[in-house]
Amino acid sequence: MSAAGSGAGGGGVGGKEDKYAKGMAHKTAGNTAFGQGDLAAALREYHFAVLYLKAIDTRSILGLMGENEGRDGHPDDLSSVSSSDPDPEPDEQDGDGDGDGEPTPQSASAGDRARRKAEKQLSLVHSNMSLIYLRQTKYTRAIEAAEAALKADSSNTKAKFRKAQALRLDAQLYAARQFLESVLTGTGAKRISQEDKKSLQSELDRTIALIEAKQSRERAKWKGFLGKKPDSSNSKSKSAES
Repeated sequence: MSAAGSGAGGGGVGGKEDKYAKGMAHKTAGNTAFGQGDLAAALREYHFAVLYLKAIDTRSILGLMGENEGRDGHPDDLSSVSSSDPDPEPDEQDGDGDGDGEPTPQSASAGDRARRKAEKQLSLVHSNMSLIYLRQTKYTRAIEAAEAALKADSSNTKAKFRKAQALRLDAQLYAARQFLESVLTGTGAKRISQEDKKSLQSELDRTIALIEAKQSRERAKWKGFLGKKPDSSNSKSKSAES
C-alpha cells in the first residue's frame, strides 16, 4: 500500500481530518504516478483516495445544489478543458478551501465544511480516473467515473468534457450530442467560462460532424439498395421456362 497508510475509522472532526489527509496523500501519489506514466499505479492510488474521501460522511452536497451550482453560486472548477489538449494533467486543486483557493464559508458547521471539501476533492479524483480510462480506451468506465465526479460536484467542467469525449469515442454519438447541448444551454451554462464553452462547443461540433457523416453513409446505402434493378439474366431464364 502507499504512504497514506490504512484504516478509515474515526467519526469526529479529528477523524474526518485524518481521513481527508490520507485521501489527499493517495490523490497526490496518484498524480505522481500519472505523471510518470504508470496508469495502473495511479488508478490504484485514486481508488484508495476515493475510499477515504467517501468515508467523511459525504452527502453529495455540491451535487444536490444543481447544475454548476458551486459555492456562492459560482463554479468551483473551471480549469481549462481545451479540446486542443484532450489529455491534460490530472487535476490539482488541493488546499484548505473548496479547491479553488478560497476559504469555505465560516457560517457552515465544521462537519459541513469537511464534507464540502471532501466532495470537491472526490469529484476531482473521479475525474482523474475518467481521464485514465479514456487513455486506456475503457470508455464505459470513463463515462461512469465522469458521472461519479459530477454527482459529487456538478460544477466539474472537466468531468463534463471527459464524459462527452467518452460517449463519442464509445460511438454513443446521439447521447454525446444531447449531453453537450444540455451542458451548453442548461441553467448552469452562464457560469461556464468562455474558454471552456469553446472547448465544449468544439467537442459538440465534432460529434455533430460524425453524426452527419454516419447519416450520409446510411442514406447512400439505402439509395443504393432501393436503386437496384432485378437481375435481367434471371428474368430472361424465367421467361424461357414459361
